[in-house]
Amino acid sequence: MTGTEAMLIMAGLSAASSIAGGIASNSAAKREASMMAQQSAIAMSEARRTAGQRAEDVQSFMSTQARGYSNSGVTLDGTPLLVLEETRRRGQAEVDAIMRSGRAQSSLIRQRAAQTRTSGRNALLGSFLKAGATMAGGIYKNQAVSLNPYRTTSPIAFDPSGYGGY
Repeated sequence: MTGTEAMLIMAGLSAASSIAGGIASNSAAKREASMMAQQSAIAMSEARRTAGQRAEDVQSFMSTQARGYSNSGVTLDGTPLLVLEETRRRGQAEVDAIMRSGRAQSSLIRQRAAQTRTSGRNALLGSFLKAGATMAGGIYKNQAVSLNPYRTTSPIAFDPSGYGGY
């Protein structure tokens, strides 16, 4: 095997290694993005569950308030009705805040998943570009070596006289 063949083989192996690394990076990014998508769905589901529980708690508290007024002989007109409405309004504000938080968390996770997928694609594309550059460099070096008119094919003998044999 000549040095030129070895140089081209090494360039090819380096290019193949670069592409394999890019494929592995892209696959890992896809898996991670998929897990993030699941986390996003879980975050939203948890927000819905928490908001539903809070809505039930508020409704239960309002029922307790209404029973308390009724048991005391107070009608639900006027101030008691205003108190019940304030309880409902505050409860709804809490439920809305829980849902906004869940949507924000879910959205953030989805954005990170998209960034991860993009990073994987960029790694794959970069590996192809690097492989192409490696192969082009190997071919260029091969051409430069083969076109070099000063390239020697036999070793130069040392002339101890210092006159180069003249």
